Amino acid sequence: MTDTESVSCTCIAPVNIAVIKYWGKRDVALNLPSNGSLSGTLDVADLHSRTTVIATNEVEGVHMWINGEKVDAFGKRRNDLLTYFLENTQRRTKGLLIASGNTFPTAAGLASSAAGYACLTYTRGGKGM
Repeated sequence: MTDTESVSCTCIAPVNIAVIKYWGKRDVALNLPSNGSLSGTLDVADLHSRTTVIATNEVEGVHMWINGEKVDAFGKRRNDLLTYFLENTQRRTKGLLIASGNTFPTAAGLASSAAGYACLTYTRGGKGM
């Protein structure tokens, strides 16, 4: 990637809602739930998360927005997937811009984080990021 080149990838993922949700873990080390769950995936045309990732050398650092609000990419909700994505992408580029948003309220009980991470995983594999 040249100093002025940018690579971007956008993904849209459907959300789901749990009908029967698991509670607790029977094995914390293996991250196994104590009971099964049942969920339904909703129509992507109506309810979805959209994430765009731009890898660029025109800015430095990681800049992230969720639903239009700038957030700390290294904040308290960061998990192993995001850590892996950020660390491995930053090895090849100076800057990373991530914008993610939902077509529904984020705290509505739908799996917005799961859809957002699905998009992030897809973009990580796309366009040489």
